[in-house]
Amino acid sequence: MRRGHGVRFETGSKSRAYEEPRFVYALLTPRKDLIACKFDDGRHYDLPVAALEAAEDYDGTPPVEVRTLHGGIAVIVRLKSGACVDFAADFVLHHCEPDYAHHRGKAKGTNLGTRIQVLRRQRGISQEELAGKTGIAEPNISRLESNRHVPTLKTLQKIARALGVLPRDLLVS
Repeated sequence: MRRGHGVRFETGSKSRAYEEPRFVYALLTPRKDLIACKFDDGRHYDLPVAALEAAEDYDGTPPVEVRTLHGGIAVIVRLKSGACVDFAADFVLHHCEPDYAHHRGKAKGTNLGTRIQVLRRQRGISQEELAGKTGIAEPNISRLESNRHVPTLKTLQKIARALGVLPRDLLVS
């Protein structure tokens, strides 16, 4: 990978650096069942549109437009309904590379969804009530709590506000 093109993250207690690749392009294939993604490190993946089911804002309607955002750090998919789904490189790698270590490590190392569930239950709030307070669909709350989806910062802020905690309290126990 060419240094300086990815987004740098500090991971783990040893503060190892991880550089996430940027998208060179992302486009909807003619059959509209795949999103072709090319990264700045030369890798190319065909992300199945069905993988969008794991995305927080996906409403089940077909994609009509795909484009990169912010110099390639993310992709946004506009759906037929007008809703938009955005994702970063780790979403593609998670769905297209079975041995993607960075995502696998995040899933094992964090229990964000479990933390949200514990805090929700401590407050006597159902998933349906949390959905109502946050504006997040109840099935998406379920996906978050079962650690099948990693939320955006905006979503974390909504959940924290609804639970009466700071966003950082969702990340640490």
